[in-house]
Amino acid sequence: MEASFIVLLYRYYLFVIAIVSSAIICSAATWNLPISQNADFHAQLHIDVYMIFLGAFSLLVVIPMLFIDIFSHRAFTGRVWVECLWVDFLWLLHLVGAILVTTKFPHDMCTPQADLIDGNSCASAKLLMAFSWICTINLFIYLVFLVISSVLHQKEDVSVWNAQVRSYPWYFNFYCHKLGSSPEIAAPHHDAPISAPQPQRPILLLRRSVFSSLSRIGRPSDRESGITERSTRQSTTQQAMPASMPFTTFYPSHVQAALGPTVEPPRLFIPSGATHSQHLRSSLADNGGPPPLLNWPRPDIMSHPPPKRTVVRNRVSPSELPSASSAPRETREGRPPNLP
Repeated sequence: MEASFIVLLYRYYLFVIAIVSSAIICSAATWNLPISQNADFHAQLHIDVYMIFLGAFSLLVVIPMLFIDIFSHRAFTGRVWVECLWVDFLWLLHLVGAILVTTKFPHDMCTPQADLIDGNSCASAKLLMAFSWICTINLFIYLVFLVISSVLHQKEDVSVWNAQVRSYPWYFNFYCHKLGSSPEIAAPHHDAPISAPQPQRPILLLRRSVFSSLSRIGRPSDRESGITERSTRQSTTQQAMPASMPFTTFYPSHVQAALGPTVEPPRLFIPSGATHSQHLRSSLADNGGPPPLLNWPRPDIMSHPPPKRTVVRNRVSPSELPSASSAPRETREGRPPNLP
């Protein structure tokens, strides 16, 4: 159940209690008035007049407020500060009347002299005292709740005093503020300070790189032995497989020095075309499968140099060459060709 609904429910409950209590107070004071006059109780007589006025005045205030609040949602009387004002005023009046009735009526209205005038004088006095305190206590509770709630909401919403008591979301903003979002109150915006970014050097990484480089300088034999082993290993593997891609890293040099020596991933062995085809043939023969067709699978042509092409030319013997002393051939017309 929301807090706004609880506030609204107690508000209308207060209106009903105030109307009923004021009507009973006015009736009980009117009942006690002739008893005080006949018994010559002058102090009780003034109190009865005051309580009659208080009951009638409370009815004239609360009943119009209730009807205005029901039929008008934006009325001036429904604002928080206006309601705090008239509830506080009624509470003070009822508090004074309840104190007067409590101090005077039980001692005078419950005496044998008052019983001779009216046998129900003590009952009317107790009834007046009870409903005076009931109305006073309910008005005080509602007044304290309304004032404290308004003060608490004023920190987040300054316009709470001019808001309508009926439609204001009581304690709903505090719930949203705890969740980090509020539908009515915007979060305070703080401008970020403008400052140029300051460069920061990785001091720790530089120190580690310097120390690691100094320690490596002092161990040349280990480094040379590692280089020779690596070179011999590469020379043996390069005979059986082609050169693979070099090992690359994304770290800068000083970070690599701080992290220490890195382990290269294992290189993939890529067999040549002839070796690969021989391996396939041997695997097929070992598995008991059919013999491969001709030269299948064929070797990789990219792994072998292109074959040398030989052009066969027919040599002409010297006997077949035309001699210079031979007669010129005749043309189609039978005439010798024109010599230049």
